Amino acid sequence: IRMSDVFRAHNEEYAALIAEAKGPKERMALAKERDRVGADLAAGRDRIRNVHGFSGDTQMRTPPASRPRRSASTT
Repeated sequence: IRMSDVFRAHNEEYAALIAEAKGPKERMALAKERDRVGADLAAGRDRIRNVHGFSGDTQMRTPPASRPRRSASTT
């Protein structure tokens, strides 16, 4: 199973449900549910890849070099 296929099927199923929805409130609720379920799928995928919780920003993973100097100079 490819995750791209899972995400595509997920989006297609919710698109059909949203198209059949009776009113704007129901469509909005389904859209929010689609987003929550999609986030859960992505989190599961990331856990399997062992990257869950990592930031895409590489600077978030490496502390700035000035941090040790700042803490040493305050004492």
